[in-house]
Amino acid sequence: MDFGKDVLPDAAEVRKELERAWPRADIERTLTNAVVQQALQVPEKAPAASWPNNLYVAHLQNPNHTGINPAF
Repeated sequence: MDFGKDVLPDAAEVRKELERAWPRADIERTLTNAVVQQALQVPEKAPAASWPNNLYVAHLQNPNHTGINPAF
Protein backbone atom coordinates (compact mmCIF):
# COMPACT_ATOMS: atom_id res chain seq x y z
CA MET A 1 0.00 0.00 0.00
CA ASP A 2 2.93 2.36 0.52
CA PHE A 3 4.03 2.10 -3.08
CA GLY A 4 0.82 1.17 -4.91
CA LYS A 5 -1.60 3.67 -3.41
CA ASP A 6 -3.27 4.45 -6.73
CA VAL A 7 -3.72 0.85 -7.87
CA LEU A 8 -7.02 0.24 -6.09
CA PRO A 9 -9.99 2.59 -6.39
CA ASP A 10 -10.66 2.24 -2.64
CA ALA A 11 -7.01 2.21 -1.56
CA ALA A 12 -7.53 4.59 1.37
CA GLU A 13 -10.16 2.32 2.93
CA VAL A 14 -8.14 -0.83 2.27
CA ARG A 15 -5.10 0.80 3.87
CA LYS A 16 -7.11 1.71 7.00
CA GLU A 17 -8.33 -1.87 7.32
CA LEU A 18 -4.84 -3.29 6.84
CA GLU A 19 -3.34 -0.94 9.42
CA ARG A 20 -6.09 -1.84 11.91
CA ALA A 21 -5.25 -5.52 11.46
CA TRP A 22 -1.46 -5.04 11.30
CA PRO A 23 -0.25 -1.82 12.95
CA ARG A 24 2.74 -0.15 11.33
CA ALA A 25 4.81 -0.53 14.52
CA ASP A 26 6.78 2.66 13.95
CA ILE A 27 8.13 1.36 10.63
CA GLU A 28 9.07 4.83 9.36
CA ARG A 29 11.49 5.36 12.23
CA THR A 30 12.72 1.75 12.29
CA LEU A 31 13.42 1.59 8.55
CA THR A 32 15.03 5.03 8.48
CA ASN A 33 17.28 4.21 11.43
CA ALA A 34 18.39 0.97 9.79
CA VAL A 35 19.28 2.76 6.54
CA VAL A 36 21.13 5.55 8.37
CA GLN A 37 23.08 3.08 10.53
CA GLN A 38 24.23 1.24 7.40
CA ALA A 39 25.32 4.55 5.82
CA LEU A 40 27.18 5.57 8.98
CA GLN A 41 29.12 2.31 8.89
CA VAL A 42 29.65 2.25 5.11
CA PRO A 43 28.97 5.65 3.49
CA GLU A 44 29.15 4.07 0.03
CA LYS A 45 25.77 2.48 0.81
CA ALA A 46 24.27 5.99 0.52
CA PRO A 47 25.34 7.14 -2.96
CA ALA A 48 24.55 10.66 -4.14
CA ALA A 49 21.04 11.23 -5.51
CA SER A 50 19.56 8.29 -3.59
CA TRP A 51 16.96 7.92 -0.86
CA PRO A 52 19.57 6.48 1.56
CA ASN A 53 21.75 9.54 0.90
CA ASN A 54 18.86 11.89 1.64
CA LEU A 55 18.27 10.12 4.96
CA TYR A 56 22.00 10.08 5.74
CA VAL A 57 22.46 13.79 5.01
CA ALA A 58 19.40 14.71 7.10
CA HIS A 59 20.83 12.67 9.96
CA LEU A 60 24.25 14.32 9.67
CA GLN A 61 22.62 17.76 9.70
CA ASN A 62 20.78 16.97 12.94
CA PRO A 63 22.12 13.79 14.58
CA ASN A 64 20.15 14.39 17.78
CA HIS A 65 16.74 14.45 16.05
CA THR A 66 14.47 11.95 17.79
CA GLY A 67 11.44 11.95 15.48
CA ILE A 68 11.04 10.42 12.06
CA ASN A 69 13.89 11.51 9.80
CA PRO A 70 12.70 14.63 7.95
CA ALA A 71 13.92 13.13 4.65
CA PHE A 72 11.61 10.15 5.01
